[in-house]
Amino acid sequence: MKINLQLFFLFFAGAILLNYTTVNAQTDEEDPKLKMLEDRITRGEEKVEIAERKLFVADSLIKTGEQQLADAEEEFAGIESEQQLLEKDYRSDYKVLSKQARSKNPEVAKKAEEDLKALELEYKMDSKVLEDRVKELTRQAKTGQSNMEKGKERYKSAQVAVKEAEAYLEEAELKYREELQKREEQ
Repeated sequence: MKINLQLFFLFFAGAILLNYTTVNAQTDEEDPKLKMLEDRITRGEEKVEIAERKLFVADSLIKTGEQQLADAEEEFAGIESEQQLLEKDYRSDYKVLSKQARSKNPEVAKKAEEDLKALELEYKMDSKVLEDRVKELTRQAKTGQSNMEKGKERYKSAQVAVKEAEAYLEEAELKYREELQKREEQ
């Protein structure tokens, strides 16, 4: 909203300047002082545009960081539920196989011990996959946090740059109007 208001101000000021320049263009076209003031206004407008682009980039960086953090938190919650389900399944399967391993039938006991080893190996592999995903999400969250911090720093400096550029433009427009007013009085 603030940027739209600033753009409206710039376009309105540009329209006023265009009106002044067309009225006086025939008589003052070769006047170097007016040309210099017009160039200064153009530079001011360019500075404002550049500063507003920096503001937009900083804002985008903040939003990207926030989105990365939100995504990482959401996926982390999913991983936690997967980890709980994995542990629950492991405990229940371990309990059943453990009972079978204590069986008096040697074939059943041997088969159960082999299944226990396979179950433990599968559990370790699945746990490792989940740990790797957690590490990746942690990196993503750190990147998101870093992007947010960079964006906030850049946003502050861009706000200062916008204010300075707008002040420069206002000063240039004021000097131009004063010069035109002097010439009309002559």
